[in-house]
Formats: sequence, C-alpha cells, structure tokens
Amino acid sequence: MMRACAPLLAAALLVPRAARGTPPSLPCGPAGLKRAVALRLRRPLTWSARTLRLDSAILDIAHRAGIPVSIVSVAPVPQAKIPAGRLTPAALLGELAAAAPGYSWRRRGGVAWFTYGPLRRRRQNFLNWRLPRVRLAGPVGLFLPQLTELTAASPSLPGAMVIAGPTLPGLGCQLPRRTLEHVMVRRVLSLAMRSAPQFSSVVVFPRLPRTRGDAMGGLASWRWIPLAQAPAPPIPGVSASSHPGGGT
Repeated sequence: MMRACAPLLAAALLVPRAARGTPPSLPCGPAGLKRAVALRLRRPLTWSARTLRLDSAILDIAHRAGIPVSIVSVAPVPQAKIPAGRLTPAALLGELAAAAPGYSWRRRGGVAWFTYGPLRRRRQNFLNWRLPRVRLAGPVGLFLPQLTELTAASPSLPGAMVIAGPTLPGLGCQLPRRTLEHVMVRRVLSLAMRSAPQFSSVVVFPRLPRTRGDAMGGLASWRWIPLAQAPAPPIPGVSASSHPGGGT
C-alpha cells in the first residue's frame, strides 16, 4: 500500500483565483470540446511584452485563453518573449515554438500539446510507459495524484492500492467510470484532460532522460494547474532523488 504524492504538489498548487477577462470554464466532458478550444485558439487577445520561462509563458496563454495545455520540457527550460499587441493564442504558441529550438505544438482532441521533440518517443519519458491496469473514476483532482503513484510503481507493483489525499483545488470534474488495460500514461492523461478540461499539465525533466532515475526526476516535477489560476513562478528544479524510487 502506498501513500499518494499530495505533499509534493501542495507547494505548486494554490487555491485557484479567476482573473478579470478569463473565459468561462469549459464544461466537464469531451462533448463540444474540440470546437470550443479551436474557437478560443483563434480568438485574438491583447498581450503585453514580457519575458518569461517557456512553461510559465505557455501557462499564461492557457489561463488567459481558457484552454487545457500539456507541456513536456527538459531543463534548462528556455526563456520566451511574449510580444506586445493582439495575437491569437494559436499564433502566439506558434511563435514560442519557433523561437525555442526543438519544441513544437499541436492541437489534438481539444488539448494543446507543447513538447520538446527529443522527449516524444524517449523510452525513459514516463508518459510513454504502459500501465497494466488503470481505473478512471471520481473527481480528476483525486485521480491525478493516484496516476502519479501508479506510474511510479509500474510495472513492479501493477496491482498497487493507492491512498490519495483531498481532491486538488479547482479540479472537481468527474471522470467517466472506465477501466483501461495496457495503456500508455500519455493516453490516460489525454483522456483525463478531455473528460475534465479544467487544467494544464506540466512536466520538466531535469535532463534528457536516459535512466529510470531521470524518468523519476521528471515524474517528481509533474504538476497540474487549474485554468482558472493565474500561473505562479516556476517551482525549483527537481532531481531524480526527489521521488521515491528515483535511483539509477
């Protein structure tokens, strides 16, 4: 029996606060999600000139546009310049990707995916691991810490029981009851984000992962930011030893 990693996330997740001008929340469930996100990506917004770390810049876009984004990057995360003026979120994401070597973005299934290319098919990218069995159920804010622990345990403890803490603030959409077998973590994340389009997912690997320890370092960094929450400063870098089982 394992304890969930809620303490690890507590420092990164604050009670959401909606900013003036933030779009209304997307409804729970995938119905109409692709169309709603496509429209929000094409709606011009006014931006002020700023320089931010790339993941913070993308989270700011996700917050202001009200679209769920998955970010997978590697340290050191590059700096990004947001230009002043009116741009659509899609155009701005394209500019950020073009300015950050190795990064690209795409919209798929109502979610914007912003990824460092060399990580996409990397064996020790934990998002590519297959889980023997996953049960989707309950609020997404309760499920996500469970998913982290199941990923850390796999495949040595495929039937591990997970005790999770309270539901993460602002993530109350209910997941459809569904059991998945031999499924990639990436696929589970996609299903969760489409069923509960309330948050963005952020992973920062401490380096390009070559070992299980590197994978665990990325897993330890995994955090979920409600779309209603203005992005906070990036959390400090993590090492492979930051997560149980993070040895080489």
